[in-house]
Amino acid sequence: MARITFITADKQRITLEEQAGSVMELAVDHDIPGIEARCSGVCSCGTCHVQVSEEWIHQLPEREADEEGVLEMFEDSAPRSRLSCQIQISEELDGLVVEVCPLDE
Repeated sequence: MARITFITADKQRITLEEQAGSVMELAVDHDIPGIEARCSGVCSCGTCHVQVSEEWIHQLPEREADEEGVLEMFEDSAPRSRLSCQIQISEELDGLVVEVCPLDE
């Protein structure tokens, strides 16, 4: 089981527990504000963009080319940017903290 904390645009901290699936699926299942997941997790829309906390970014696998391409569309993309659909939950991620990025609309 892993505890994942989401920090929303209004700085609300929401901690949820899950053992499998993606961080995006967890967010959608619990109506986390700012995670829309318009493409349902196929790494094509960027509406699940998050910033991974500094202490966790180097513990995640590297971004794949598809994810890099989607993240390039966002002005606020940074080295800590990830698509939450590409982060798979595992026990090793217990304590992960991500900040939900506001959508560019």
